[in-house]
Amino acid sequence: YMHRFKKITIEAAVKAVFRDNNCDFQFLSANSSGIFVVDPLRTNIFDNRQNVYAFYNTYQFNLKDWGIKAGIRAEQTEIAANFVGLSTSLNNNSFNLTPSISVMRKFKNMSSINFGFTTRIQRPGIYQLNPFVDRSNPNFESSGNPNLVPTVGNSFEINYSSFKKLNLNINARGMFFEKLVMPTVTTDPTTNITRSSFGNTGSGTLIGLGINANYPINTKLRASLNVMGNYGIVVGLLNGAVINTKGLMRRAFASLNYKVSK
Repeated sequence: YMHRFKKITIEAAVKAVFRDNNCDFQFLSANSSGIFVVDPLRTNIFDNRQNVYAFYNTYQFNLKDWGIKAGIRAEQTEIAANFVGLSTSLNNNSFNLTPSISVMRKFKNMSSINFGFTTRIQRPGIYQLNPFVDRSNPNFESSGNPNLVPTVGNSFEINYSSFKKLNLNINARGMFFEKLVMPTVTTDPTTNITRSSFGNTGSGTLIGLGINANYPINTKLRASLNVMGNYGIVVGLLNGAVINTKGLMRRAFASLNYKVSK
């Protein structure tokens, strides 16, 4: 629902998402007669239901050359997992508040600057939650983790735009993540079996700068340039030890566009 007044716009919404994921897995092994029979200890039915209830409310103010938009989103996530064969169940509920704010300042020379802050959450997928253990490789076992919780991230952003003959956009941002879903790998030296799963064991930081420029050389020829650089840091666990990975991700794109007659 949206309602506009003279200097303020109010927006509100509700949303519900219902997900139902089922997995019926079996493990068969050959007996002494060479006949494959079902192993009841490794066979199960996994039923995962995820319901999300969300509400958000935003207010946008316009005061001369200033524009301010602020809001909050409330989400209730209910996860119910049932292991039919083992007669066990899991209930994992979480409540998240995700605020956001954006402040924009317009200038007389057709330019503006915008500051924004927002919080985001990302839920684990069914593959990451499914506890089925894949033992097709005798030296490597992999499975999901039904105890995973959503990843939380905070984002800060500053954007400068100029709309003259040269269209220029400069964007700087910082993103910070907690409870990242990361692979967890452990190796048993006695059996030489490596087990892989998932856990909320990671954290991440991303600092980025992007520049986008568009310039008409004449009525038919236009040049554009897009440059982006991000420096990322990810911290996780491997065999119980903390690992730290960092690096620079960069991308550049330039083009000339010529418009022929007609």
